[in-house]
Amino acid sequence: MGIVIEIVFVIAVLFVLFMNVIMLYAHHLFKDEENLTKLTGFEIAKKVSNKLTNEEPYIIKKKGNYLDHYNWNRNTIKLSREVFDGTNIYASVIALGVALETDPQKIKVVKGHKLSSFLVLVSYAMFVVCSFLINANIMYFGMILFILAVLLELFMLNLFGKTSEEHDKLLKQIGVNKLIKTDIADVNTLSAFGLILGIARIPYGFINYFR
Repeated sequence: MGIVIEIVFVIAVLFVLFMNVIMLYAHHLFKDEENLTKLTGFEIAKKVSNKLTNEEPYIIKKKGNYLDHYNWNRNTIKLSREVFDGTNIYASVIALGVALETDPQKIKVVKGHKLSSFLVLVSYAMFVVCSFLINANIMYFGMILFILAVLLELFMLNLFGKTSEEHDKLLKQIGVNKLIKTDIADVNTLSAFGLILGIARIPYGFINYFR
């Protein structure tokens, strides 16, 4: 049983690393391509969230890259400096992905992100304890928690996602195609990078607990 857990854990880690490679590639690909509307990430997040919820969220600028997220308890969108002030395509789609989480119907997604971050934090604690006690069961427990965090994020991605028609309708309703004009790729495709962020930040998402 132990070898099975180890194999699944390695697969989960490699998958998360692959998602981070995609994020880095997206950052490299789109950071120098200006959004044709010249809207900043802050302005896009504000316009999108205003369309989705009656309770206007606070939108603040925080240090740290790839930690952009929506805090449901405080009704606050926290964007990195690059995304908050950026007018490039990367900043636009990340701001879009985070702002979409303000939809009241997506509260389970936000809570899911928080739970997965907690699971990862506990799994790290198990690894630290294991290093002192040299106990294989504790190590496997930590691995299982990390695997559960990845599976939870995948479930959240599915829950957050919509069918192609529903997604098109939502983007048209909130006017995203007008907010993020680009000749590079379809807005549907670009917005997917915002959703991938949840999986990519699994190893370090728990930092948002302290921000």
